[in-house]
Parts: sequence; C-alpha cells; structure tokens
Amino acid sequence: MLPYTYLLLIAIPFIGAALTPLVGHFFPRAKGWFAVACAALSAVVVVSIIPDVWNGYTPGYTYLWNDAIGLNLTFYIDALGLLLALIATIIGLLVVIYSVKYMETDEKKYNLSRYYSLVLLFIGAMVCLVLTDNLLVLYFFWEIVGLCSYALIGYYYDDPKAAKAGMKAFVTTRVGDAFLLIGIIVLYWQTKSFNIQEIILAVETGSISVSSFALPGACFILGAIGKSAQIPLHVWLPDAMEAPSPISALIHAATMVNAGIYLILRVMPIFIDVQYWLLAIGIIGGVTMLITAIQALVEIDLKRLLAYSTISQLAYLMLAASFGVTYGLFSSSFHLLVHGTFKALLFLCAGAIIHSVGSRSMMDMGGLKNKMRYTFWMTMFGAFALAGIFPFGGFWSKDLIFASALKTSHYLFFIVAAFTALLTLLYTLRMIYLVFYRKRDDEVEAHDPSIIMLVPLFILGIGALTLGFFEHTLLHFFTNSNMHVEVVEGLEYFISVGASITIMVIGFLIFRYYVHNRDKLIALSKSGITSSLYSAASNGFYFDRFYLWLIGGLLATGRTVYHKFDIGATDRFCYETVAGGTIKLGQKFRHAQTGDLNYNMVGIVIGAILVTILIFLPSIIDFLMGGV
Repeated sequence: MLPYTYLLLIAIPFIGAALTPLVGHFFPRAKGWFAVACAALSAVVVVSIIPDVWNGYTPGYTYLWNDAIGLNLTFYIDALGLLLALIATIIGLLVVIYSVKYMETDEKKYNLSRYYSLVLLFIGAMVCLVLTDNLLVLYFFWEIVGLCSYALIGYYYDDPKAAKAGMKAFVTTRVGDAFLLIGIIVLYWQTKSFNIQEIILAVETGSISVSSFALPGACFILGAIGKSAQIPLHVWLPDAMEAPSPISALIHAATMVNAGIYLILRVMPIFIDVQYWLLAIGIIGGVTMLITAIQALVEIDLKRLLAYSTISQLAYLMLAASFGVTYGLFSSSFHLLVHGTFKALLFLCAGAIIHSVGSRSMMDMGGLKNKMRYTFWMTMFGAFALAGIFPFGGFWSKDLIFASALKTSHYLFFIVAAFTALLTLLYTLRMIYLVFYRKRDDEVEAHDPSIIMLVPLFILGIGALTLGFFEHTLLHFFTNSNMHVEVVEGLEYFISVGASITIMVIGFLIFRYYVHNRDKLIALSKSGITSSLYSAASNGFYFDRFYLWLIGGLLATGRTVYHKFDIGATDRFCYETVAGGTIKLGQKFRHAQTGDLNYNMVGIVIGAILVTILIFLPSIIDFLMGGV
C-alpha cells in the first residue's frame, strides 16, 4: 500500500475538484487532462491496496475526532469495499478520458470546469463512502454523492427537462436518505456506536440483541432502494438520462446506484437475523426486475431503455443479496462487478451513437452496423454480456445468482429471475436490431468516434468478455478478507446452466418471430387488452402520475385546512411572520448569488476544504506543539 494512502484517498479527488476551475481559468485546454490525471492518481492509490487485501490483511485507520459519541473518520478496507472503490475509480477514469473528446463541443456554452470538478468530487465521495467504517461519515459522503448526481443530471441547466430531472432525482432520493438517517440514529441509540465492524462483532457475539432492530433495518432498506432506484423509488433514474452520456455511465455503472446495493451488503451481518429483512429485500428485487424489464421492452429512447435495464439489473443484485451472506453476498458482488463493466460500456457506446446521429430515439437510427463498425462491435460485447450470452461476463454472473437461488431453496425467486433474463435477452436483441440492423428507406449519417473515445470502449469491451472467467479469483479475494462466502457447485450449478441455455434458445426463437412479424405485433399492441398493457408499460405503470396526484392532493388539503379552519390569531401571526421573514431574508442574501455556477462551485469546494481543515485542526495543533 502506498504511503499516506488514507490521506490520498480523500486529498486527490477533492483537491483536484477544487483546483480544476483554477486550471481551467489559466490553462483552458488542459482542464480535461488535469481531471484525467487526478482520476488516474485516485485509481493508482486504490489499486495499491489490492496486495494487502489479497494477502489477508484488512487495513484500517481511525482519526479520533469526537470519540465521546463515536464520530470518527474511520477506514476499514476489506474485499467488498475495495471492489466498489476499484469500480468507482477505474470506470470513473475511463469516463473522464471519454469525456475529454465527447464534451468538448459544450465548452463555450457551459464551461467544463464545473463538469470535471463535479465528476472528481463524485468519484472521491463514492470511494470514501465504501471505505469508511463509520455510519455517520458514510452518510456524509452518501449525501455528497447525491448532490453531485443532482448537479450532473441537471448539467444542461438551460434545458427544462434536464433541470426537472435533476430536481426529481434530488427529491426522490432524499426520501430514502431521510429514512437512512433515521435508521442510523436509531441504531446508534440501541448500540451506542456508529462503527460498523463494532456493531457486527457485538451482534455476532450476542452482546446486542437484534430483536429490536426492525425499525433501523427497514430504514436502511428504504435508504438503499432510493439510491439504487428500486420500486417504489425508482422513478428518478429513467429521467436522469437528460444528463450527458458519460455521466449516465458514471451514475449507472460506477457510483450512485451502486451505493444502495453496497449499503445492503455491508450491513447484512447486522440485520440478517431480523425477521423478514432478507425476504423484504428479495421481494423488492423480484418485483422491480420484472416490471422494469417489461418497460424496457416497449421503450424507444435508447438511453431510457438502458436506464430501465440498469434498474432491472440492480434488482438482480437485491434479489441475490436476499440469499444471505454465504451465497448471496458473493453472487451479488460478482454480478455488480460484471454489470458495472458492461453497463458503462453500453452507455458510452450509446453516447457515441447519439453524438453521431443527433437523436436518442431508436426510430431515428437503423442500419448503423457498417457506418460505426467499432462502436457496433463494442455494443455487441456489452449487449451480449447484458443478455447473459455465453461466454460473456453476464452469463457467468447470472448463472451464479440462479444457482444461489436454487441452493437456498428460493424457487419462486429463481423462476422470476429466469423469466426476467428472457425479457432481458428480448429487449437487448430488439435494441441491436433497431439501432444496427433495421433497414431504412433513407440513409442515416453516422461515423465512429475519435480514438480518445474508442480506447475506453475497447478496455470495457475486453472486461465484458473476460470478467466472467475470474469468478474464483474474486472468491479467493473475498475469502482472504475473512468473508465466509462460497460459490455454488454441483447439481444446482448444472441446472442454472441448463436454464440459461434454454433461455437463449427460446429468446432467439421469439426474436426471430418478432423480426419477421414486426408489423403484425405493432398492430396487436394497439388493440384490446394488449393496448392497455402496452400503454401502462409505456407510461411507467403510472408511478409518476400517482406521485403527482398524491402531492397535489396533499397540497390542496393543506390549503383547504388553512383557509377553512381558524388556526388562531397567534398561530396565524407566527405563521405569516416566519414566512414573510424568510422571504425577506432570502431577498437580502440573493445578491450574494452571481448566477455563475462555476463561481458557486469554487465557493462550495473552498468551504468543504475549510471544514476539513477545521476537523483536522486539533491534530495539526498537537503536531506543531509536539515539534516545539
């Protein structure tokens, strides 16, 4: 491990985020490559930890800030946390490299200093989130991740759709975040500790009873489904496609949505004995994967289709987690690694296609196979991994989930996962057909991207093809980190392989029928009960409409209560005074806002650095006094 690793984990991305606007001001053409250098250094620091964990050492470090309440900056690096940190930094690095060319046309209008600052902050916050061992510190970085996602989803601030999507993501995930904070506080009240490993040890030794953990357990699940976009808090992720395509890859593969899954896997030993906790996770995953796979079947927006695919694949991870520590934790982690690789590849390929064609609708594409040959082959690699086609990574990781379901006697979950795999194969083949093979009356002008954008695609393509063969390598990595995990072998494994092959055969036969009878199927979708089902799936099964109706009803009820009932002169005076005073105070402070987002970003980062200095000030003073 490199010297000062713990300091570098925080310093490189956060200081890089702070310096990017300055670099952009004095050296405008260098800011992209400066961000690449910062991302590369972060990846090197994380990679340097691998030998220690591989050899059975789990490095840890605690900075004592306020030990009275257990509020300490604690690092605990095991295989699970390091795996997530590697995904965040390596895929993050590839996304930043890709962005150098992809985002250059936005330079004059949006000033990319803000973009690169937020991306570095995003990567750094995710790394710290998965490597800290303190729940309160985890929540701090959890919120930074949420803030970065909001700002990057709404990056095109002059586009009403993007602004609305950013706000929707922010508000929706805040629901889950509020419950997570409640869960952390209640868990601290019951255990008198924020330290995850201390709580796990206390649970395993029986010194803390888990009988009263139902409330914090439920709150942690709600926090996870908000971040990882599971039903019913999944509605923000499809709209997040208004972000630039590299950001879609970063959110969907490397950072934001992985945080919820990581949280479930990390606290599983704490809540595993809470009645129905694992069952609730499994039901959420099963329902989510099925519904969002159906939505992907009818979607014509390329990026939204991939968004529904992401939600469905994350649901596989939730479902796998419900199988417990021995089989569920590893099968979920393995699929998380494979999914992060091929989903980043698919989003970056989608970005190249959209960038060239000028449209996100697959109806505006078609016949691109020979026009974008390199992009076509890399998309095929990602798509085959997503569909679970042999020998790509998704085949092995989904098989492990199938086998784990059978091994733990979750037969209904196995059936749901297998049927969803069939739907996944169908919407993936449909996507390939509409984008690359469908014949058009007119020609679509398109071309492959530059070499700077192709290099990340080739690297991720190799990963999508080969990562499935590293299952036992990853197993060794986890077991060396004192994790009691296993892979399924024997009869259950052969049944899962047989199921996967059967799914492939049935899927290709159905798709063949679709290609030859596409017009008939389109007409069928517009008649009878099929029309209603198609309409429901196209409208997201009306989740958004329900939430709008619910919010509108609550607001209308509040106004009615206020006007209809006499709340008392004193209460009315206090209400109007507070509201009026807040408005006047806001009007005074609004002059401090220039409207320049780059200026605001610099202020935020400088403020964060000052807060960090204040946190470490006692240690600095002790060091200086010791020197005297």
